Amino acid sequence: MVGTNGTVGGPRSCQKLVWTGHKIFCGKKAYPLTLPLLTPSEAEIAIANMDKPSHADSAGGAPRWSVYELAHKNLGLTRSDFKTCIQELTEGKKTTMSRWTFQQNQYLLTLAFCANRVPGGANTFRSDVINWLIKDQLDAADTGVLKRWLYSANRIEATMLQGLICVVSTLRGSLETLDLTVVKKRATASGPCCRALVTYIKAHFSPADAQKLFKVFTLDPSEDTEN
Repeated sequence: MVGTNGTVGGPRSCQKLVWTGHKIFCGKKAYPLTLPLLTPSEAEIAIANMDKPSHADSAGGAPRWSVYELAHKNLGLTRSDFKTCIQELTEGKKTTMSRWTFQQNQYLLTLAFCANRVPGGANTFRSDVINWLIKDQLDAADTGVLKRWLYSANRIEATMLQGLICVVSTLRGSLETLDLTVVKKRATASGPCCRALVTYIKAHFSPADAQKLFKVFTLDPSEDTEN
């Protein structure tokens, strides 16, 4: 991941490096990566787009399957079943979702987020990040080895690590160009990531250690809220 000259590799290597560091420094607090429950709007879009091509099944150049076709092929769901499951995976719903294993629920959430994805848009689903992170976590969580602390987490908690990854990548990228316009755009884009990083630090470190980190990163502790 890190070259002989001390430089970090591509975006994927950066993601792995950050996650490895997260586990080393946070220990038991390094929560298993799970996908957040859907917002009502995301659930509606997932149901409406169930017949549109999915980005979840493209390995080996295979033809794209629709979101519903993948759910039917891998879980045996009917259209009615798929709609019901997506509704049960929505924030605020009181359901144990006991009919499926943890891994199956995560698979359904992955499909739902894929159905919400607009390439290059604000709702782009970072499948390259999420798929790598959850791959080694699902089995352990499903067998009870890892507690599912974030299964019903709010959206801020579920995106803290993603914010950390993005802010590292953004700041690293700004050092690779002398184009002032590009630097300014990247600096602006890092704002939400910095807010997520502040929230992340507050959640994982003692107040005294958090203050030290805020000083090192030149972060304002109040930046964990929108202005």
